[in-house]
Amino acid sequence: MGPSASSGPDGPRPGAAPDRDPVLTPDSNPPGAPRGGQGARPATWLSPATAMAFVRRIAERLVGITELAELAETAGRAAADAVGAEVVAVHVLGPDGTVLEPVLVECGPEDCAGPEVPIEPVAVDDPAPVVVVVRRGEPSFWPTSAERDRQFPELADHPGSDRSWAVLPLVVRGSAIGALTLGLSPGRRLGPADAGFLETVADQCAEAVDRVRTGAALRVERDVLELLSEGTRLMVGAGDPSAVVDRLVRLAVPRLAPWCAVYVADGGVLCRVAVAIDGRPDLVAKLRGVPAVAVANPCLGFET
Repeated sequence: MGPSASSGPDGPRPGAAPDRDPVLTPDSNPPGAPRGGQGARPATWLSPATAMAFVRRIAERLVGITELAELAETAGRAAADAVGAEVVAVHVLGPDGTVLEPVLVECGPEDCAGPEVPIEPVAVDDPAPVVVVVRRGEPSFWPTSAERDRQFPELADHPGSDRSWAVLPLVVRGSAIGALTLGLSPGRRLGPADAGFLETVADQCAEAVDRVRTGAALRVERDVLELLSEGTRLMVGAGDPSAVVDRLVRLAVPRLAPWCAVYVADGGVLCRVAVAIDGRPDLVAKLRGVPAVAVANPCLGFET
């Protein structure tokens, strides 16, 4: 699973598309507090009314999303817009729980080069802040590199970005399944209201990620049951074993895998009795022209 997007230093900051939703636009800064990462911003950038509008609109947008990448992009960019972040990333635990995988990463080269925003899958025992936050299950905010080193002493010898950072765990049923990372202008300190708002967005994102993953698992389970049902009907209704195997193989592709082949041992060779490859009938025809393979062929990776 790779990041859905990455922007360079000259590209637009996350969420700065021309078709910006006015409901998802933060309150105007007071005089003397410019946007775009330059100059100081107020401790609380969102009014309570605007924060509530953000939360409501994000929830509405996340409901109909069924793809993890789209979900991360929607929630991540909305959060970035809300607090004026120039860097945004969403990481989730992989299926086996041993690595944290980037789903959305939008940052410039300098930010992506540091430990704050891993752009590749990272092991769950890594000292990167996003991993530590997932392990702890608690958000972390630091406005300076010195504060980062205090919170994450293992990174004291690693150069990092001079940005202010917010990393929030995505928690479902008491367990963190990922994290939302936001990079703000240097020295920016989030007020309690902004921090609370981001925690709410992170909770919404976590619930949506869990829903998408659960839905995907249920769809796979349903597809497998339908496949088994169809396969049973094929086996009951056909008398020729070779025809049954051929139909089962074609039934499995591409629903279960992009290709499938069945071999039967016959003396010192394995005879290919059925094969199907999604979108490659030409390759299937070539393989059928070479039906037998030596049992000890190292390309098979096994012996009988």
